[in-house]
Amino acid sequence: MDKSTFTMAEQVAQAASDFQMQRTGHAPRSVTVLLNEETLVITLREALSPAEKAMAQTPAGAYTIAYQICDKLNLLTNCDPATITVVVTQAPIDAVADAGCP
Repeated sequence: MDKSTFTMAEQVAQAASDFQMQRTGHAPRSVTVLLNEETLVITLREALSPAEKAMAQTPAGAYTIAYQICDKLNLLTNCDPATITVVVTQAPIDAVADAGCP
């Protein structure tokens, strides 16, 4: 089908799906677009990668990750261990009344 025959909402949905595929390596299961003169709502279903899903469910707190970096030519003898601390904060809930979608 020629892209010129797609509605604007279909074109936006395809662009959102393509962007998600480029960003994460997998396309969302479905894309829904609500588009009118004043509103644009794009919903991507099953768009998160397994890693993103795990991160979204991580409780607030400090997490220490141990790892090591090794020389490519001397993997067993030339390594440097290190640790990093990642602090996960709780996202604020900002409930704002809106007019809703038509």
